[in-house]
Formats: sequence, C-alpha cells, structure tokens
Amino acid sequence: MIHFFTQLIQRHVRAILLQSNLDAPSLPKIVTVGLGGLYLVGLLGVVELSQRPIWLIAILLFALQPLMIYAKQRRIHSALIESLAPLTIVYLMAGARVLLAIIERLQNHTTGSLTVPEPWGQRLDLNVAMVICGVWVLLAQLPLTAQAFGKSQKWLWQTAAIVLIGTAILWAGRVYLTIRAHGATASDPFAYIQMAVDFGDHLTPRHTFDLAPFTASHDLPLGPLAHVGYLSPDPQTGQSATVWPVGYSVLMGLGYVVGGESVLYLFTPLMGILTLWVTALLCNEILHRWPVEKRWLVAGVAAILLATSFQQTERLVVPMADIPAQIFTILTFVLAFHALRGRTTLFAALAGVCLGIAFAVRYTQVLIGPAVLLLFVLDYWETRSQRKLFEAVVWFGGAAALTALPILWYHNAAFGGPFEVGSKELGLFHIRYIPDTAEAMLRDLLTEREFYYLSPFVLWGFVRLWASFRRETITLSVWLVIITVFHLFYAALRLRDLLPQFPILVLMAGVGIMDMVYQTARLSRYQTIGRIAVIFGIVTLVWLRTDEAIRLAITPSFNTFGLLTAEQREALDDLETSTPLNAIVAVSLNSGPVSLYAHRETVRPYEWTDEEWLKFVQVSLESGYPVYLLRDGYEMETPLELTQSRYDATLIGTFFLPYFYPGAGSINQQVELYWIIPRRLIGDSLQMPKPYLDGYLALGYTTPDLLD
Repeated sequence: MIHFFTQLIQRHVRAILLQSNLDAPSLPKIVTVGLGGLYLVGLLGVVELSQRPIWLIAILLFALQPLMIYAKQRRIHSALIESLAPLTIVYLMAGARVLLAIIERLQNHTTGSLTVPEPWGQRLDLNVAMVICGVWVLLAQLPLTAQAFGKSQKWLWQTAAIVLIGTAILWAGRVYLTIRAHGATASDPFAYIQMAVDFGDHLTPRHTFDLAPFTASHDLPLGPLAHVGYLSPDPQTGQSATVWPVGYSVLMGLGYVVGGESVLYLFTPLMGILTLWVTALLCNEILHRWPVEKRWLVAGVAAILLATSFQQTERLVVPMADIPAQIFTILTFVLAFHALRGRTTLFAALAGVCLGIAFAVRYTQVLIGPAVLLLFVLDYWETRSQRKLFEAVVWFGGAAALTALPILWYHNAAFGGPFEVGSKELGLFHIRYIPDTAEAMLRDLLTEREFYYLSPFVLWGFVRLWASFRRETITLSVWLVIITVFHLFYAALRLRDLLPQFPILVLMAGVGIMDMVYQTARLSRYQTIGRIAVIFGIVTLVWLRTDEAIRLAITPSFNTFGLLTAEQREALDDLETSTPLNAIVAVSLNSGPVSLYAHRETVRPYEWTDEEWLKFVQVSLESGYPVYLLRDGYEMETPLELTQSRYDATLIGTFFLPYFYPGAGSINQQVELYWIIPRRLIGDSLQMPKPYLDGYLALGYTTPDLLD
C-alpha cells in the first residue's frame, strides 16, 4: 500500500514537472475514477469557498485535451487525470483557509461566517490560485497531447509558448477593457483627450477658450480660463496649446474621426494589448540564435510578466502616452535588429519612422537614437561592411528626421521655435536631485508587485544574455542606461516615466526563468527534489509578484489619477442638464471634463486674486452669464467662502465626481454645485438683472422658486 501511494505521488510530481507519459502503465480504473471524483469534489469546494461559479467552466477547459486524446486513442489513461495535479495546490490552499478560519472562530476573533485573517486572506486567494494553476494544468496536458498525436518536443514547447502568450493577451483583454476609463479628468490624462478631440474636429491640437476675449476686455488674467497644463490663451483668439507632446493625441484623433468619443477610451487599452505582442517580437529578435521554441517560450513569459505589471496596468486605465511610447520604442529596436539580417534600407527606414513617432509621443525617447546607432556600429565591427553601415545610418537617421519634422513645425507655431516647449519642467532637472531620485526610482522599481520578486531572474537573465548575445546585451544596456541616467536629474520622476524600458527587464527575467527551467530539465532523473525545488521556487516568486494584478481580472476595481468611471461620466451629463447653456462653472481640476462633456465654460478661480475673482463674478452676472461653483477640490473652499460673503450661493445638486486634495490626490464622492445669485434686496424680494433672471426662467424656475 505504501509503495502504491509513493508511486501515485511520483506520477503526480511528474505531471507537475510536465513529464507525464502515455506509455507508462495506467492505474486501475477504480483508482482513475476515484482520482477524477476527488478532483471534481475539490473543484466544487473551491467554487463554494470562493463564491465564483465561473470556475466550473474550468471543467470544459481541462477536459478539452483529454477529449482530443480519447478521440485519437479510444482509451482513458490515468495520466489524463494525473495532469490535473497542479490543482492539488489550490485544494491545499482551500484546506489551509478553512483551518485558519476555524482557528480564528475558536479563539473568538470572528463571529458569523468563516473569515481568514490577514495577510493569509490575500496570500491564499483561491481565485488567483485557480488562474495560475489552471494554466499549469493546460501546460501539464500538452506532453500527453503531443505524444498522442506524434508531435515533437519542438511542437510541444512552441504550443506551450502560444498558451503563455495567449494567456497574457486574454488576461490583458479582460482587465484593460474592463477597468478602462469612460472619461478623463485632471491634467495630462484629460489634455491628451482634449487634444485628440480638437485635432479630430479642427485639425489642430490647440484648444480655443471662448471666454478669453470677454475676460481680456475686463483686464483680467487669462490663465484661470485654461485647464491645467494649457498655456494662457491668446486674448484675441482664445487659442492655447498644452505643455505635453501631441503625437499620441494625433493618433487618437484619427481614431476619434472614425469611431467617435468611445474610441478615445479604447485606444490605450488596445495599445496595451498590442505592446505584449511587440515585446514578444523583441524577444524573438534578441534571441534569434536560440531554437525557435526556446525564444518564444521566453517571449511568452515576458508577455505575462509585462501584462501583470501593476504600473503597466495603471497607465492603461487612462489615456496617457506611456504605453504608446513603449510600443514605438520597442518597434524601433525590433526593426533595427531586423535590418542587420537583410533588407537593410527598408527596415532601417522603418526603425527611423518608429523613432520619430516615439519622439512625437514623448520627447525623451529621442535618447534611444545613440543606442540604435551603436548597434549599427557593433554590427560593422563584426561584418566590416561599410556599405551596410552607411545605408543603415542614413536611412535610419533620415526617416527619423522626416518623421519628426511636423512636430518641430508645430512647436514653431505654438511656442515660437522648433525646439521650444511649453513646459517649465526643465527647471526640475539638476544634478543635486540625483541621490533622491535614484533612491525613489529603485524603491518604486523594487516593490513587490513590480521587480522585487523577479530580481533574481533579471540578474541571471542578464548574465545569460551577456554570455550568448554580447552585441544585443550591449545595445539593450546602453538603451537602458541612457534613458535612466537622464531621468535621474529629474526631481519629479515617476516610475511610469520608465515604462518604455520595462520590456528590457521582462525580457531578462524571461531569459532567466527559462534558462533555469532548461537547466533543471537536464538534471538526472534521480534529482527530482532539485527539479521540484527550482520549479516551485519560480512559480512561487512569480505568484507573489502577480497575485495583486491577477485579482484585477477577477474583481475589477481600480482608481487612478485622471480616471472617470461610467457613473461619473453620467454625472457630467446630469450637470449639463442642470445648468443653462451659457453658464460659467467655477471648478478646480475637473474643469476639463466639465467643459468637454458638460459643454459649459469653466474657470479656475483660485488662480486669480480675491479681487480678480469677485470682479469676474460681477462682470459675468452683469453681462447675463449664469455663474456656478463646483466644490470639487480643496482649492475651491476659499473661493466658495469668498463668494458666499458677497453673493447667495444656492446648492442645486450634488454630482459623483473626483474631489481633489493637495498634491493632486483625489477621492470619488458627491461634490456640490452652487448657483451664484446676486444679493440685492428691495423690501422682502430678491432682484437681479433681467438677462440673468431670464436665463433661469428658461430653465423652468419660477420667481417664488428663486425667492425660496
């Protein structure tokens, strides 16, 4: 009996290590049926504990390959049931959760339903376990399918790579498209949308602020009319440009022309899915001398690691330029590497075009140019082909310059010079910022949900790349170092600024992981414990790193700077119907969406002095403009108090929108909208200028309503 159980455990271990074999003797039918029943009962238990019936669909996924094998061989081998071995991990975790919950109950720490104490509640998340172990089951079944259909080891590993890449894309599609924005607010997230709309409607990324001539005629500063990130409008035309690059907004604007507003919020998530495939292409180019199945396995691992990066996901929720910059940066190198292996002029030119677009999307990406040129020079030292070097440099540089010309022309028109920019962030660059910036960057990069748990694989991957792909490693290192060192001088550095370099890190991590797997496969069959230790070590570290990201696919819930949910988008529609057409709304960082979605003119009163704000209210009311104040941030508290000291501020409703705190942090809550009414009492009645009164009567208010 002991021998039988030992044999059963060994067969399950082989399944976990992807070493199942249809030629091995099958277990007795009663044992096979019993094992199948146990796995089914365990799955039903997971469904009950997690309260997610969706996991019953796993039965269909897990049965697909066994059904194909049965159709081919007309028999059910016990190895088909043993391939479910990775689910044992889920069932053990379920048992641990129940045990911990019972202990908590016995110690009177909880009452009612069984509750698992933290941090075990998150670490033993059955939903995350089902995702990871479910993919593991599919991989464990692949050797059996390959054997049944007479496929080679090459086919097996290529199919495993397809499963990994497919998993990354399906996960990304589920998460990115579910938690995507339904609108944008704040500064740069909104500005990218507004530029796209203006380009689609007027073929210019500049925006026109219609109140500029009116405000200028009363000698008031024009800066408060503009949304955060826009320059002060022209007093005659009202036109203003943003301080951010326009490249991505032009791309979104083209989509907006074709598909309307909804396309604007699908654009970034779809580009996030595309970047996974582009990263896979980069892996294939860098590792071109490795067997095709091995390099695509690395690509699959890299795609999963990039897709489950929390920072990557966060930048895909709202329309930002980080992911487009990442895509065109990677494509630049993919095409540059490909140019060295044939059709040099074509692929070098395409690489130059991608560099030009990357520059248009984010100016700092021009710094990758020297790394590409170094790649061409390193190739020359190997081939000694002067013609190839000349063609690569000329076509690459020429195409990049031509692609960048429209951006330089726009800068000349908008800022007064081709190399002028509207941003004042150059003042944030200084050598004294390097220590603090380096510490912050390393701290953010080595968080648990980014590269802390992956760091051993990244380091080993670099060693293996250096040993096998010296030229490619030097190029990647120069790319990484130039961009990183430049940003170390930047006081306001955020981890998202380094997202275009994330593919390098996940590539190295993928190489490290797959090399460890390959080295493990070469161990003697008597070194099973070593194999198990390595495989479980890899899975555990990847698991710990990705569990928080995977939970987003199961319980989508996300809030980030600049995000407007579907409910908040509807709130802006309600705000539009609650205010007259010619209303002016005083607002803080929500000025952009109130203008774009609610179609109301906006001002940011805290940018004026107290006297200037009160003067603006007065001249607006006298000119027949209804004035409102949206209390959507701490910066609106002082203007509200000041306004209430001179006018009647009547609360007309609340709207579910972001409320902004110091430092641009926000919380979603109900924010109040006040109607500013001139305080002029004659006897017991309220009087106001006739044009102003007529505007409210048109909304359906009556004079008694106003008096109330």
